[in-house]
Parts: sequence; structure tokens; C-alpha cells
Amino acid sequence: MTTITHQGDDQIVPFVRRHGVAMLLAAAALAFLLPFGTVSCDNQTVRFTGTELASRNVQPAPGHEHDRREGLAGDVETDGSTYALMALVFAAFGVGSATWRARGGGFALAALGSLLFLLVSAGLSMSDVSIEIGYWLALATVIAAVVIRTRARRRIGKERRRLGVDAPRPGRRAWLRLHAPSWALGIGAVVVIMSLDALFQSGGS
Repeated sequence: MTTITHQGDDQIVPFVRRHGVAMLLAAAALAFLLPFGTVSCDNQTVRFTGTELASRNVQPAPGHEHDRREGLAGDVETDGSTYALMALVFAAFGVGSATWRARGGGFALAALGSLLFLLVSAGLSMSDVSIEIGYWLALATVIAAVVIRTRARRRIGKERRRLGVDAPRPGRRAWLRLHAPSWALGIGAVVVIMSLDALFQSGGS
């Protein structure tokens, strides 16, 4: 019985190392379905999920449906929708990168930066802002993904130094083959963000 448990642990640890970043970034993307914030100002209150903010679909306060673009909902979208969309897309592309190439650290960092910019934007707002569970779950899982990826890179470096292995500098073609997929994913993520942001803005105007 003890041997079976030990073998199970030996299988779980590599699985978490291989897929942990992807699972955490997927959890961060799913957190956008939860309430992200509540904003109150001038007798108006709007509540929204992460996906509503990212898609510029924040519902206006009751009684202000006629001036959605000019009301509080429009101000919330102007201040935070692009950052929310960036975080969501970077998390989604990070899942693909981590699953396909066992990487995803760059996308996790980009998603973390976007979420922090969103928090700073909320802090600088003149409105009364309450950050809710969806945002905190997204932030926590993205931070965990960054930590796991960073620890993995350090562990590989320590193991190489312990074994006295010097990684040869790759040639230009090998270097391009190694990094080109990540660049392509990064460029693709930026294109998706710009396209969706423009689409959501035109759809809401």
C-alpha cells in the first residue's frame, strides 16, 4: 500500500510541474466569469464580471440605460476594459503556450502586469471602487503561475550547474526555432487584443 502511494506521488509531481502553469492560467481565465468589481459614483452603482469588463459590456446603473456611454458604466469601461482584456487574452494564450511548449511564463507575467495596471487604474479612480472575488482569484492564480515557472527555471539551472553541464550557445537557426513559436504566440495575442478591443468599442458605440 505504501509503495502504491509513493508511486502515485512520483507521478503527480512531474504532472504538476508539466501542467501546473497551464492549469493555473486556465483558472485565472475562468475567474473572469465571476464578479470583478462594484463601482459607485454620483448616485450610480454598477457591478460587473471580468468578462463583462473585458468585452466592454458593463451594464449601466438602473435608470441610466439611455446614457450608457456617458454614464458610470462607460467610465468604468474606459478606465479598465483594455487592461481586463489584455489579462484575459494573455492568460488564455499562456494556457496554450504552457500546454504546447511547457512554457507560458512570459504570458503569465504579461497577465500579471495587466491585472496590476487594472488595480492601479481602480485606485486612481475618483469613484468608490470595491474589488471582488473574481479579480482576486485571477490575480492569485496568475501570481502562482509566475512563481511555479520561475522556480522551474531556477531548478533547471541549479541542476545543470550541479552536473557541470554547460549549455552551448545555439546557432542563429536553432535560436530562431527555439524562440519563434513564443514570438508568434505573443504577436498573435497582441493582434487579438487590438482586434477585440476595436470590435467591442465599435459594437458599443
